[in-house]
Amino acid sequence: MKKALSYITESSFEGKFSIYVMTLSLPVVLILFISLYILKIMLTFIFNSFSLILKYLTLLFDEKTITFIKKTVLKLYNVIFAGEVFELITLSLFIFTAYYLLANIKIKKAVFYTSLAVSLVILILKNVFGFIFSYFIVKSPVFAAIGLIFAVILWLKIMFDIFLIGARFLYYVKKASFEEA
Repeated sequence: MKKALSYITESSFEGKFSIYVMTLSLPVVLILFISLYILKIMLTFIFNSFSLILKYLTLLFDEKTITFIKKTVLKLYNVIFAGEVFELITLSLFIFTAYYLLANIKIKKAVFYTSLAVSLVILILKNVFGFIFSYFIVKSPVFAAIGLIFAVILWLKIMFDIFLIGARFLYYVKKASFEEA
């Protein structure tokens, strides 16, 4: 990835900063990723055991308040988990960190919007691949099992290409900001 990003951004990663970033960025991002998914698991557990919580809340509140809480929590659950918002936030944070640290682009606003756009494209393509693959599983499970290997390789290549296109876009933003100054 280091060579690809240095080629895309037309810069070299030399010196102590590069060593620190390469050494520390992966564990930090991994810890961030794991902690976000632990948070997701905890929230899912809380939402799934909400009926038990409601039992105790009926002792404290009246029926109208309980109905309001039930509707609000259900809407919140649908927005966070059914709408893939959590995946978008997690993927955006991961891509933002990668662009900010590895591509050495310090324009936070541009990095944020680019990482959000790249995350959206990756999530849309994830759903398209899932739809296409589920179609092939219904048609022929044998061909789907064989095609899974090629589909995963193709998916990884497309995902990495999208990541590099975002890095190249940020390079042009960085280059334009230097030309204006």
